[in-house]
Amino acid sequence: MLNVGIHTGHEKIQTYLKIINQSNIFTVSGIYTLSKLQIRQKGIRIFSTYEELIQECDCILFIGYTKDQFNSLIKALKSSKHVYFDSLDKLEFYEAQELLKLAVEANVVFEIGLKNSFYTGIKNIHKGFENPVLVEIIIHNKLQKDIKVDILNEFIIEFIFQLLKLIKGNVKRIAAKTVSVYNEMSDVANINMEFDNGSIVTFSVNMVSRNRKCEMSFYKHQNISTIDLISKTIKVNRVNHNSFIKKKLLNQYNSKKIELSEFHAAISNEKTFTTSVENGVKTLEIINKIREKIRITSNQV
Repeated sequence: MLNVGIHTGHEKIQTYLKIINQSNIFTVSGIYTLSKLQIRQKGIRIFSTYEELIQECDCILFIGYTKDQFNSLIKALKSSKHVYFDSLDKLEFYEAQELLKLAVEANVVFEIGLKNSFYTGIKNIHKGFENPVLVEIIIHNKLQKDIKVDILNEFIIEFIFQLLKLIKGNVKRIAAKTVSVYNEMSDVANINMEFDNGSIVTFSVNMVSRNRKCEMSFYKHQNISTIDLISKTIKVNRVNHNSFIKKKLLNQYNSKKIELSEFHAAISNEKTFTTSVENGVKTLEIINKIREKIRITSNQV
């Protein structure tokens, strides 16, 4: 079994500890945290310094955002530790570039984990939906007056991250337009992306809607597949076969089990698994380009 250390500042550490205990593929060396977390599981060592944690483990799980996370990630990679990291939305583009460079130099596994449970949905629809003709993403949230909400939130970042697993091409054109309805910050946006392989992706984002909606639909050869994060379902409509399938998404707990299992498999099979962080870099680059388009169009109003 691999010795795993955990760098965290988040209560969801309890979920990860439960998964690890049930998996029989990791042994917890201990935890390093800057916060006053109450660890309910007995027998878990709490390290007083991050350097102690690094010395005692083969790989490190970075769970939840902490103010020292970037420097800690650098230290882990320079110490040739495999890394699982679940806060892509907290990284800057230049930081992700630096981490990718270090992961390649260290020849280690660097996996980006996701906060939302559509990970297994993407895996389920992957067959037959590579390079979809059209991807339609709808994110609607209920109105929250006077609350600053980033229009390019973690859902959009994670949607784009997952898209890059399906679309084998580069973004060649981005169009983005936002408006402010209730708040000073933009709360409604339309974003369009065109890839050099012909795939088109559209985002409809409304943070002041009456109803919540979070869906990703894929269109290819008269087939439509939809991941619904509100109802936690995946629907596949194969028009040319006159068939319709609907099934439940795995919950967040089981999604994390699969992610950690794949992380372990990549390490055990001595794979240089940097595809995940490469997609993370591309995702943040796309986000930066969208922000720039929004800035330009906003100045034109």
